[in-house]
Amino acid sequence: MPRLTPADATLILDHALGDPSVPAAAAHALLAALPFPSDPTPRLRRAVLLRRLAADPVSASALDTLHLLASLPASPSPSPSPIAAAHIAVAGFLAASAPDFDAAAAALFARPDGRVRRAVDEGGSRALASDDAVATVEQFEAAVGNSFSQVVLRGLWGDRDAAEERVRELLAAEWAGMGPSLLEVAAERIVGDVAVGTWRDADEATRAKFRVLGT
Repeated sequence: MPRLTPADATLILDHALGDPSVPAAAAHALLAALPFPSDPTPRLRRAVLLRRLAADPVSASALDTLHLLASLPASPSPSPSPIAAAHIAVAGFLAASAPDFDAAAAALFARPDGRVRRAVDEGGSRALASDDAVATVEQFEAAVGNSFSQVVLRGLWGDRDAAEERVRELLAAEWAGMGPSLLEVAAERIVGDVAVGTWRDADEATRAKFRVLGT
């Protein structure tokens, strides 16, 4: 059997990891078995980040993942990505649930170097800078040292399930806008998009019949 080339590995990873129906275990196995390309496709970059976020949706690491996701070119989805809502929900929960509210809120929201403030302020990521996000940053910064405001913000942002729901909404929107893989694009050029759609929508029994007909 011929050895896979880096280009072959890129095609496989781009196709499989960008398909949300491929289980996480299978995706991890592919990543372990195949060389990761030095210049991954935009689809592969996005897919890796989405899978990382799905595995760890509400944490400081999730904030890093959201920042990286926001730095990518906008997905081809016709509707705007809810990434700003997911980002501020995760950040709000991290501060509201922290044992030391003041320290957490200052690190995330305070001028000039709070992680979330830098992300949503002028010069930061346009994808993260919604009006609601900017207003929430101001509220958390103002709550440092203010016990009454902290009680209010803990009530508004301290629900982990609500933060995870915002992340799930983001993941659903991003997967829906993923677009075709390089293999699918190549197949459409060769046999037409109707044939590719027929294969994609077929169940395993129908695909087995197609394989027999193709031999």
